[in-house]
Amino acid sequence: MSSKQRSKRKRFDSCNSKLQQIDPASKEQVHKLFDKTFSYTVPTDVCWKIESTDGFELTETMVEMKKDLDVLKERLNNVKDSLSDKDIVSWHHHTKFMHIAGGIMHELKTAFHVELCTQAWCKFYEILNKFPIIPENCTEINSVHLCEAPGAFVSALNHQLKYRELQNHWQWVASTLCPYHEGNSLNYMIDDDWFIRETLDHWYFGQDGTGNLMNKKNIQALVDKVSHMNGIQLITADGSIGCQNSPAEQELLVSDLHYYETLSSLKLLEVGGSFVIKIFTMFEERTITLLYLLNTTFKQVSVFKPSTSKPGNSEVYIICEHYTAQLTSDTFQQIFDNEFEVNKPLYPESFLKQHVSCCQQFVNYQIEAIEVNIHTYKKLTTEDERWQTSLKEYCQELFITKYNLRRIPEYSQIITNKYSKVSIFNIF
Repeated sequence: MSSKQRSKRKRFDSCNSKLQQIDPASKEQVHKLFDKTFSYTVPTDVCWKIESTDGFELTETMVEMKKDLDVLKERLNNVKDSLSDKDIVSWHHHTKFMHIAGGIMHELKTAFHVELCTQAWCKFYEILNKFPIIPENCTEINSVHLCEAPGAFVSALNHQLKYRELQNHWQWVASTLCPYHEGNSLNYMIDDDWFIRETLDHWYFGQDGTGNLMNKKNIQALVDKVSHMNGIQLITADGSIGCQNSPAEQELLVSDLHYYETLSSLKLLEVGGSFVIKIFTMFEERTITLLYLLNTTFKQVSVFKPSTSKPGNSEVYIICEHYTAQLTSDTFQQIFDNEFEVNKPLYPESFLKQHVSCCQQFVNYQIEAIEVNIHTYKKLTTEDERWQTSLKEYCQELFITKYNLRRIPEYSQIITNKYSKVSIFNIF
């Protein structure tokens, strides 16, 4: 660690005018931000698997539980609707300030010079340290990153592997909507492509050059592209679709993308591998079925909301550990191609019961965050702002110590020369 960095860390640790004023209850509030997790558990007397695509009998209890999910969805949407009268600029400024973990990204940029430091970087770094998706005895790691632009998950993984001494035993391929294809809408393109340009050999945009994962030919082409690797141990999928016109139906609008991301992963992943996918709310039949299918083919499935994910949004990550291959990609594809022809649920009552509990937990997290923001909107005193700043600084310190974050030298970063020029060539 450089003398400059040591100096900053010492100064930060000794903010006794602020940090020492934080009481145990408030510290506990900050610690809870790092523990927003739900793990599904297969009952000892039940086996969760796909025996046929005929589905399970819909019991009266399941009907009531589905009604509970409808009530949760309505409750959440009503709370969101109460924000419609807020000025969007001032509300955004307020929620940004109230986000206790909101200062972590800035601290990592300034004190640790993290490569491609974004909120996505922070979220995935949490996931890497929270879940054993890279096994301790792993001697090499091959990863595929879907819907990856601008590349923060790749950068976070590189940072983590530096301390696992696996950096030189790592191969990666990423896919995303190609920002250079004239057929792709600008509305779906990122405005920062420098990382892609500097690592272009690692990016694959499919058979048609669009990078559109919702084209099955592009999925198969990606499978062929990585066939030379010695198995894929980790796949991430961080995709989303703009839902500004129908925010209440975000889950349904993004469900097709989640299907193709999962289909890709089942085709690519080796037995024992891990899969991380971002989703949003979990009320709809398609999402329930997807989560059940993941539970049938991975030994452990957890839902996690990182501390650095904005607490007022619906974003969560599904962490799937140890792929068993009990559900093949062909069966998965068959189920989703014919899902609306099935009159019975494809999951049992024991799963739905756990899933309702999961939804209740994360809806409560989200509503509580929104209501706190509403309660404090345009009401913060100078003392309130100082207190909030103290909590944010404590949260920064907790993130850094909890995950043993260290600065890596520039030569260990993926792009060692940030000012290099990119040669012009045909990428298709």
